[in-house]
Amino acid sequence: MNVGSTSDASLISDTLVEWGFKMNDYDKCVANKTINGKQCTIIWHVDNLKISHMKKRVVNHVIDKLNKRFGEYSPLSTTTGKKLDYLGMTLDYMTKGKVTFSNTNILTKC
Repeated sequence: MNVGSTSDASLISDTLVEWGFKMNDYDKCVANKTINGKQCTIIWHVDNLKISHMKKRVVNHVIDKLNKRFGEYSPLSTTTGKKLDYLGMTLDYMTKGKVTFSNTNILTKC
């Protein structure tokens, strides 16, 4: 999804609030909702979103809803797995209960 302007960001946050998400008081590009007893978090920056929840089916459901709402303008492309690239960082979920952030890839791209 391409989120390129403040009005686009407002459209996303308004949609998430409509769906029962609560916007973070300190960062307006972070929204949380308890789904099936666990926290679902959506963060975004410009045209990149990261959705997390303990259950993959919850993430897939949120992606489906986002695609239904915004997909006609710009279909979402998705990446899943235990190691992800997000905004120039590598997020590594390979160790249970731990996430490791690194940005060494960005140094090799320069």
